[in-house]
Amino acid sequence: MNKLNRGGLSRRQFLKLAGITGAASTLPLPAWQVFAQDPQHGGVLIEARTYSVEDLDPKTSLNLEAGQITLPRFYEPLVTTGPTLNAVPKLATSWSQVDDTTWEFNLRQGVKFHNGEDFTAADVEYSYGIILDPDTAHPGINRIGQIDSIEIVDDYTIRFHLPAPNAIFPQMQDWAFILPTSSADMGDDWLLRNVNGTGPFKLEDWRPQIEMVLSRNDNYWQEGKPYLDGIVSQDFPEESSALAALRAGDAHFVTLEDPTNYALLVDNPDLQLLEVPANGGIFWCYNGDKPPMDDVLVRRAISSAINREEVLELVGAGLGTVSGVITPAFADLHVPASELPYYQYDPDLARSLLAEAGHPDGFAMTAVYIDSLPIMKNGALLFQQYMIDIGIDCEVVGYEGGAAWVDALTNEDFHFTTNLEIGGPTPESILNLLACSSPLAHTYYGPCSEELDAMVQAAAAITDPEERKAIWRDIQILVAEFQPTATWVYARNHVVAARNEVNGFVPFPDKAHRQLEDVWLSM
Repeated sequence: MNKLNRGGLSRRQFLKLAGITGAASTLPLPAWQVFAQDPQHGGVLIEARTYSVEDLDPKTSLNLEAGQITLPRFYEPLVTTGPTLNAVPKLATSWSQVDDTTWEFNLRQGVKFHNGEDFTAADVEYSYGIILDPDTAHPGINRIGQIDSIEIVDDYTIRFHLPAPNAIFPQMQDWAFILPTSSADMGDDWLLRNVNGTGPFKLEDWRPQIEMVLSRNDNYWQEGKPYLDGIVSQDFPEESSALAALRAGDAHFVTLEDPTNYALLVDNPDLQLLEVPANGGIFWCYNGDKPPMDDVLVRRAISSAINREEVLELVGAGLGTVSGVITPAFADLHVPASELPYYQYDPDLARSLLAEAGHPDGFAMTAVYIDSLPIMKNGALLFQQYMIDIGIDCEVVGYEGGAAWVDALTNEDFHFTTNLEIGGPTPESILNLLACSSPLAHTYYGPCSEELDAMVQAAAAITDPEERKAIWRDIQILVAEFQPTATWVYARNHVVAARNEVNGFVPFPDKAHRQLEDVWLSM
């Protein structure tokens, strides 16, 4: 654990420490790539990564960024998300609404798990049973929407019975990865270090914090895919060394964790920078169970004290947009930050709100972050300065690794935390995770808003575009006004830096590495 001083940093000191350049980006949202030549088979894709994979169990890994990036290589859902947030068939070939509260999915036949077992509706029922079991504490329980019961019609047809109409239910299933029923016989810890999915790659070897080796799934259901023979992910302690390997040709691609490195790569003729606007905003969370964070006036004061434009420029290198909870990736549903209450930088208003809340001289608080993630660390350093500016004595505490940070959240040993983002294919899937009364929000960030819950559930049932736009405007204003669990700062652009011989790699708005079966190497 690394404790930093309470004195804060000047903007000049912060710039010197972080090495921030403020590069800007204008690349559009990418579409599926079209190639001038036929894809080639063979070759091993080398990834240089700085994110740490702590386990591979879909029941526990989805709430950490490493799990989001890695698991789609091994596991698949019924429906996945495309690069424009469109619903894409995966283990389901089609779906239809039987009535207002029933959805039927037709399952893909001829699919096998890595161990050779056939995929059927029984595996879907088993996997969703795990997700819906509150004792599992599966992070996907609030992402997939509410489900009353599951009915197996036959081996390749399954129905979901919902408690209320949900017009976007298929789109919300992108992280409901399917496990075989035989997983129940493998023991509680087997999936932490082993993999048995239907995905394009199989796990061959894994030495944590050193290397992960994947091989081609020769029985993959998409004929002729994957094109690659395998993927090797090599772990680097810091991004500078990972980028050195990329530039030297010892690695094929790096997912940027520190956006300030964008400027170091943009003019390199050997590289391509693949970029996409995120569908989740960078959010910073209150501990609503720890006074005075339970006071809405204090939360409004903190939000008003944050210079979001400065955070985007200094922490995000200008790669993104200042945003509330619904980012520009959602097009017409996005409400600009300029129209959201308490999202404009106003330290005088912040001091006034603190005085109104009974804290005219401020108070002492602790903000926590993961030390290895530049966006969280640099954000915490700026947050500390903003708090000092309005009279709050703020200590920032860095934890090494996600596990230690989660322990701190569980022990409620914090007032505030910087964070990354949790995206989703629909606005409902994002709000269900963080701003509503979900187990995740309750566990780490305290009580939420029942009014907000009701509005999000109502929004899910709306199909008319104008009605949907109107209710989502109201929701975004409500979130900004009351900030029940978090305040949003900006929506970053995700960037993958790849060598020119890499073809078919498409970045996704939630940073996941999907469709790697389509990637191939020019040789």
